[in-house]
Amino acid sequence: MVWPQTLATERLLMRPLQVSDRREFLRAVRESRDAAARFMPLLLPNESEHDAFSRQLAQREAGDLTGRDWRRIAVDRTGRIVGGFNVNDIRRGLENRGEITLWVHPGVAGRGLATEGLAALVEMALAPLVPCASGEQSRAARGGLGLTCVRGLISPDNAASIRLVKRLGFVLGPASAPIELILGGAAAPHDEYVRYATPLGEAASRVVRTLHELPAFMRRDIRKVLRLESASNLRVF
Repeated sequence: MVWPQTLATERLLMRPLQVSDRREFLRAVRESRDAAARFMPLLLPNESEHDAFSRQLAQREAGDLTGRDWRRIAVDRTGRIVGGFNVNDIRRGLENRGEITLWVHPGVAGRGLATEGLAALVEMALAPLVPCASGEQSRAARGGLGLTCVRGLISPDNAASIRLVKRLGFVLGPASAPIELILGGAAAPHDEYVRYATPLGEAASRVVRTLHELPAFMRRDIRKVLRLESASNLRVF
């Protein structure tokens, strides 16, 4: 399997980070780090910008090699880096899923580039993975990552990102409680938003979330009924 190496929209080109991007990457990070620090830190604690570049380059290379991550920088028509769009922690099995992360340069905020880039990224991630020989890059570029769903973990305080993902069809995931991430060395609660490849997946997520929100005694009764139905092969619902 060979997945798409680049992804183009009307105003952006998402492509792999290269060694030759160091100077431009450092400029983009230097100008974006403060704006991104609250919700999407570009640097680890006590990490230099040069170390961040080396880490991002290694993660991109490892992701492509293992198939676990699709990590790309976004450049505009002038070749300037204006953000990053990633599908991380790709898992394949009964459910093929990945986690979306992104950041955009504060200088292009308000121009719709986050919406444009994320919409294209999600469409590509949920498109079928096209089987082809390793040299057939043009054919691979018409395929996607073959995922059944993608998720984003978003702070409840990040109103702009919540509006963005809802506009693109994401719904609250089945998790019954916030998921804690470590940002800046401190635990921060995040809600899970999910976009499914099919309406059936979204409907199942809503059912699971509704069940999680029921009182504990009602969940216990439902589990008992489901176990009884399974054991007796009766259709209760």
